[in-house]
Amino acid sequence: MWLKSDKFRNVCLLGNILPIFGLMARKMGTPLMFKTMMATAHDLLLNTVFFIMAMAVIAGAISVIIRVRAIALINQKFLHHL
Repeated sequence: MWLKSDKFRNVCLLGNILPIFGLMARKMGTPLMFKTMMATAHDLLLNTVFFIMAMAVIAGAISVIIRVRAIALINQKFLHHL
């Protein structure tokens, strides 16, 4: 029962994560470690947001091109018989 409880998992996670951050803080210094972590997180977040936004703009442009081309083909079919 103890092995499957959430408390055991949390203790194991903290037991593995805290020494890693402790070693990094000891080697780098705590302020520099947090500054580096925050800068990296900020950079990753901005790059991800801008990438998703760029993909949305490109997808929108492609859909407009396809829609305009399809409307032109439909008009051509109708006007061809006149």
